[in-house]
Amino acid sequence: MDVTHDPTGLFFVGTQKFALKQAGLSTVDDIAVINVPDYLAPPKKIPRMGEKSLDRMKRRARVALAGQPEIRPGYSFREVPTEIYFDIEDDPTQDVTYLFGLWIRRAGGEGVFEHILAQRREDEKAACQRFWDFVAAQDDCVFYVYSHKERSSLRRLMEKHRLAAEVFERYVAREFDLYQGLVVEYSDWPTYSYGIKQIAKLTGFSWRDVDPAQADPGVQRG
Repeated sequence: MDVTHDPTGLFFVGTQKFALKQAGLSTVDDIAVINVPDYLAPPKKIPRMGEKSLDRMKRRARVALAGQPEIRPGYSFREVPTEIYFDIEDDPTQDVTYLFGLWIRRAGGEGVFEHILAQRREDEKAACQRFWDFVAAQDDCVFYVYSHKERSSLRRLMEKHRLAAEVFERYVAREFDLYQGLVVEYSDWPTYSYGIKQIAKLTGFSWRDVDPAQADPGVQRG
């Protein structure tokens, strides 16, 4: 069997593949043609999978075999004068958040890149406070992120440095998670992962940096 036809080639199928195989679904091809009601009760019942999950898995199998993404209607974006595309970078080996990256596009203008950088571990608190000040100064805007990492990181930093909770809540009210709110909810892709690097590759995008996920080697140890 071609390894790419293993059920783990579908998004969100991991160790569950063993239960699928016990039910006779050994390949992506098998999953693409299932009659969903047959797998909702014994003897083919798959643990922890209901009708919605099976329908979704079947759709993803068909998308994988077709090799083309499926974009569903119904999504929308906030109409605001300022869009902020936001990314946090940290280095877990040094326990430091060192970069707040912001691509800012205001109505009628070109996008500009701004950043807040902690050159050393001991600069982290000051960098966080600068970002908090930035958020507090924003009014009608949206922060676009990809996954919950930014929100989780900001909550951790808020608690670590005792930053203003009301500013964090201000950020949360203006955040839009493109991963969960758009990609997972309204589309399916012929790939095992819906991470930004996989999706970007399928849309034809490429980074100039050969390894954009690397931690910044310039951050100095405290």
